[in-house]
Amino acid sequence: MARKSHNTLPDISATAGVSLSTVYRVLRGGRKIGNPVHERVYRLLRENGFVNAAASPLLLVEPQNLSRHAHLLSRAFVESCERDRIHLHRTDEKDLRSALEKFRPAGIVSLAELRELPPVPTVFLNCHSRRPETCEVAQNGQQNLTNLLRALLDAGYRRIGCFFPETETVAWNRSQGDVHPESAFRAAGLDPASGLIYRKNVTVATHFDDCVAAARHFLSLAPVPEVIALRSDTYMYAMTGYLGQCGSPLRLASADDSAYSSDADINFPEFRLAALGNLPAAAMADAALELVCAAVTRSDFTPRKIWFDSHIHIYRKADEK
Repeated sequence: MARKSHNTLPDISATAGVSLSTVYRVLRGGRKIGNPVHERVYRLLRENGFVNAAASPLLLVEPQNLSRHAHLLSRAFVESCERDRIHLHRTDEKDLRSALEKFRPAGIVSLAELRELPPVPTVFLNCHSRRPETCEVAQNGQQNLTNLLRALLDAGYRRIGCFFPETETVAWNRSQGDVHPESAFRAAGLDPASGLIYRKNVTVATHFDDCVAAARHFLSLAPVPEVIALRSDTYMYAMTGYLGQCGSPLRLASADDSAYSSDADINFPEFRLAALGNLPAAAMADAALELVCAAVTRSDFTPRKIWFDSHIHIYRKADEK
């Protein structure tokens, strides 16, 4: 990194209000993460070009229990760093403090929600936050549902229902943000008529029964919808199994591929899939890497939030085998 000023180490010592020996200690790697005096000295050293932050390692923080999305994004971020020859360390959220002390990263990309912001530039990947000072790269759940409905309309479906579990865990809201199906219907040019949006309080213990209840609800409508839009594909197996038993031609579509990693994984008893939204993992990882590198190397960096849409793939009846 090029020097940004003509300040000397004694100048930094005077500005920070510390001894010159402290400045030398921080410069030589003796900085204590979280120590406000050391952090102030380190910031001044970095801003004045004495620390080559771009050459320092990055840290990837992962949740203790990786979801499929977190696994895909973690792998994509590692590949992005390998491609750009960026030194990367990995840790999980419970070991973050010790990892900061051990690796002294220039920046952090976190797949886990953190109670406190670390003392180095941090970008949250697959996490939505209402805090304006945070950098984040995540999916736009509201737009994903709207795009799914529009794609179904373009594919020729006219009567579309929506199964919207209201218990989607906090983890969903972190990765997708708030989603309002009525607004998505209107944005897509659809009327959220009574009965077409079915809300259900779903739990892990009642998952199968709740999915069957949703299928029964839509089959009770007159006329029966042609396709049901789902917030997540995790509800497809239970619903398609019941629909198959009933001999119903009702098809399913999802704005989010939480359970399936590729089309090859879609092996329903009958092929009832209308559409599936695929996570743009590589593009999201690249965006997170670009953000954290900018935050590390630019003193005038402004926090940014980048939201991605899923790629909606339509399965037409001609695709059925």
